[in-house]
Amino acid sequence: MAGNRIASIAGVPGDINTYYAGAAAGGIFKSSDGGFDWTPIFDNEPVAAIGSLAVAPTNPDIVWAGTGEAGRFATAT
Repeated sequence: MAGNRIASIAGVPGDINTYYAGAAAGGIFKSSDGGFDWTPIFDNEPVAAIGSLAVAPTNPDIVWAGTGEAGRFATAT
């Protein structure tokens, strides 16, 4: 996530190690170690900014993402 600004973050209730971060410049990242390491999990989607994140209360493997800037699109490589 170097060089990116975080616009949103969501944690998994009851799990102090798992977090999702939405980047202003694009992408969603996941940490399973309390925020020390981050892995991109949304690189193949053509959305630039992630404005909000929410973890499904019934399944922590489902993450909803809201894009933050209408009309801005990019293709991840």
